[in-house]
Amino acid sequence: MEMGTKMKSLRCCLVLFFALATTANAADITIGQSTPLTGSNADLGNDIRNGALAYFERINATGGVNGHKIKLVTLDDKNDTQLAAENTKRLLGENNAVALFGYASSTLSIPAMPMVKESRVPFFAPFTGADTIRKQNDFVYTVRATY
Repeated sequence: MEMGTKMKSLRCCLVLFFALATTANAADITIGQSTPLTGSNADLGNDIRNGALAYFERINATGGVNGHKIKLVTLDDKNDTQLAAENTKRLLGENNAVALFGYASSTLSIPAMPMVKESRVPFFAPFTGADTIRKQNDFVYTVRATY
């Protein structure tokens, strides 16, 4: 692993740690997701969501993270960029998400970028390797290789 990648991974861990630390008095750790659950790309959106839910349920079944359960709040964006932007605003505002996860494409992720930067919340594991997302800001953490 090259030094730049190691540093970005370390930053990711630190950002997530501080995001989780701010929820010390909360019962749940809320992670937000906007993805297509209906419409075109619904299969992809549901696969991403269901995989995450299975993993988070496993973590929660063993006591969660420092005793706090992970709660995934998923809003259907129907593969529409305007709806993805509205969902992001709701996730950060109404749902108090401490991180955003698993957006289904770069097209659906781009509308979230100004809010991610302004709110300083981690945006991790979008389903894309596009440089338009990879190089957005220091709060974006991709797991897919670049194209």
